[in-house]
Amino acid sequence: MTSALARTELDPHRVAPQIPLVLLPGTGTRITPWTVTRPSRLAAMGAHRALDRVVAAAAHPDRRVLGGHLPAAVTALGHLAATLARHEPLTPAADGDPTKLIHRYFGVRHSNTATSGCLALHATAVIRWCLADLEFAALDAADVLAEVAACHQVIADIAQAPRFREASRAHRPDLDAAAGLAEYLPDGDSWARWVVAHHGYLLANLLAAEEIDRATAILGGPRRYYGGAVEHLRRAAVQVRGLTAMMIHSAVLPGSLYVDEIRPTMEPGAITDLPTALTGGMFVEHHHYRRRLAELLETLPQPYDELVVHHPDLAAARSDLLNRDLDDLERHITMGTTLLLAETDEKSLVQRPGKSAVGELRKMRSRRVADYRPFLATGREQA
Repeated sequence: MTSALARTELDPHRVAPQIPLVLLPGTGTRITPWTVTRPSRLAAMGAHRALDRVVAAAAHPDRRVLGGHLPAAVTALGHLAATLARHEPLTPAADGDPTKLIHRYFGVRHSNTATSGCLALHATAVIRWCLADLEFAALDAADVLAEVAACHQVIADIAQAPRFREASRAHRPDLDAAAGLAEYLPDGDSWARWVVAHHGYLLANLLAAEEIDRATAILGGPRRYYGGAVEHLRRAAVQVRGLTAMMIHSAVLPGSLYVDEIRPTMEPGAITDLPTALTGGMFVEHHHYRRRLAELLETLPQPYDELVVHHPDLAAARSDLLNRDLDDLERHITMGTTLLLAETDEKSLVQRPGKSAVGELRKMRSRRVADYRPFLATGREQA
């Protein structure tokens, strides 16, 4: 992508019209279990096998091993996206709701009526873009592994879809856009990384929220099946660690590029004609995840020391999830310090204007540590 400041007549607030619009489920929509056609599931099985090899390679200390497997996985994901585009009922992404100004900026739409197969297409496209950019991004090995694991979980679920939809050509008004989703691929450009990794971040937030919500429903139901709740919390932890990695992935770019080029496009009067500054607080996906996490603690309020006596796996799974949530905030502080260069800087995507972004994040972390301390296995004594 040569100019991320390009505008379109349809949406002057969109920063990267070269990247296809992404359609995500609304916060009131269940994403899983996936329902796709049989050809789509078969293609997902192939992508799943390719990602199995990527997961193993991501754990290898030699980064060249990962580089040897990523292209094959990206190709398999491209085949899956193309298959989904051919066989699934589609909803035009442009018909979705941008929800917030920040979604228009990143080219994201939401839908509460899109079919499971349509959402699977967009999820696959986002995953493919993120993994393709890993070939170029100098991301820490632990973050690479976390991002790959979160993506692997999604594709594994599509490959194991319990229900099938009959293949149909009905309700397919947006074939060109669907083809664009399957064909587009980032080429290492920092602007593209900024956008597509944010797409992955938003998807992981929604998936984590859904897993937590399912665990809470089990724990609050008349028959508590703790094993099922534990499994959902463990799956949520994978997505929480993944969303952290994807946020860090988005910021693997020169600090000068962020300060001089990216950040100005998030301010009023910028080339994108924004009426107000963009902040991370506009991401409804993250708010949705945070609400589900709060509901979990309301439903399961026992301190760790009490819960571990009778339900050690549940206590451990909740503790691990909360620790990963704290780690996410800590990594945001590190990222903010790196991108903003100075703690007194007031203009940031990670915090509202008029405040020190890094300072506000540190206060937030202190409050969260205090709230979580009773639920943690080891405790976080340092606020």
